[in-house]
Amino acid sequence: AAAQFHDLHATPAGVITGAQLHLQAAGCLLSERYFQESPPFWNWACLIGMALVGGLLVVWIRNPLAAILVAAGAIVIWMVGIVLIVNETAVLAGGFAGVLGLSLVVTTGEAYEFCLERLQRLRLHGQLSRSVSRDVAEAMVRSPDGYLDAARGGRRQVVVLFSDVRNFTERSERENPEVLVEQLNEYLTRMVEVVFRNGGTLDKFIGDALMVTWGALEDRPPQAMALAALNAAREMRGELARLNAKWERAGVASFEAGIGIHLGEAVVGEIGSRERSDFTAIGDAVNLASRIEGLTKMLEVPVLVSGAVADALDDNSALCAMGRFRVKGRSEPVSIHAAFLEEPARFREALDRLAEGDLVSAEGALGAIPDQGDFAGPARFYRRQLEGWKSVVPEERDGVVTLDTK
Repeated sequence: AAAQFHDLHATPAGVITGAQLHLQAAGCLLSERYFQESPPFWNWACLIGMALVGGLLVVWIRNPLAAILVAAGAIVIWMVGIVLIVNETAVLAGGFAGVLGLSLVVTTGEAYEFCLERLQRLRLHGQLSRSVSRDVAEAMVRSPDGYLDAARGGRRQVVVLFSDVRNFTERSERENPEVLVEQLNEYLTRMVEVVFRNGGTLDKFIGDALMVTWGALEDRPPQAMALAALNAAREMRGELARLNAKWERAGVASFEAGIGIHLGEAVVGEIGSRERSDFTAIGDAVNLASRIEGLTKMLEVPVLVSGAVADALDDNSALCAMGRFRVKGRSEPVSIHAAFLEEPARFREALDRLAEGDLVSAEGALGAIPDQGDFAGPARFYRRQLEGWKSVVPEERDGVVTLDTK
């Protein structure tokens, strides 16, 4: 057994000396027990049998993690069984083929199931995206439980944006419907792309108008929602300008749109019947956003936001005060601001004089505003309002515009 004699031999049980080989042979002779090779079909039988076991695991156990854990347990049991077979029968039965068969089938099966599920989710997401907003579809597909929690209903702080094409009904009565529908679809496609770029939820189309929300699916900081909505409004105006330039070159009449934005509390959830329902927002915040959008027609400005939106922004230098309004269905007045306009000092002075009840000074300031420009429309609106306010006693003049229509 000394190392210098180099009487060492490699065996399946490891490197042993020649003396140990002789002792092993003598032991086998005395006990009449010898190790034997496994049958020639053994490896193939193990491979096929364990592959069938793996196939059953993939079919019966739908949870991938559970299937992998059960497969690992089956491999441990298999190797223990191989050791017992060798010890009890002295047959050198190999276990690698069985491990290979089970591992390959389970791995391949779970990979196939993963790819199939991913394709199904993508297909489902594509189908849902045609019926609901992209982020709602993603919530349905990726986190069904989270979506169901939101769909049950609750109150959230949301920012609501309404955008409406002006005078579209009149145009639809006199223009080619095919051309008009194609033009409207192109317009809405561009607007929806802007909404999604800015993280908004497309709540619904209302004819030529669209309703967008921020914060309906999950709680978000008011400042972030207000800023995203304002950025979306800016980009929507830019996209519309590019579309109008394109349509004018093609000899097609252009579009003009008004945008109203408000931040407030709304009830959000899946609302509808058993046959059809939509994830949407309802409540005072939604109604007020719609009223603000309607004001864009009266004031002749493209984008209006509520005071709540202005207060939520760290930097509201892009906003100009338009006065205080008491909209239909609401007793409390709300301050309104125009976005992306250069405010003349004379208009601010006019609003200050109106708030003080000084109609004469307000009329003079409004008269100094040019008939062309961003504030020509608001000046015309307030000059019309002045005619009605002149009949109100000075003590009741508060500068709040009361609107009797939506």
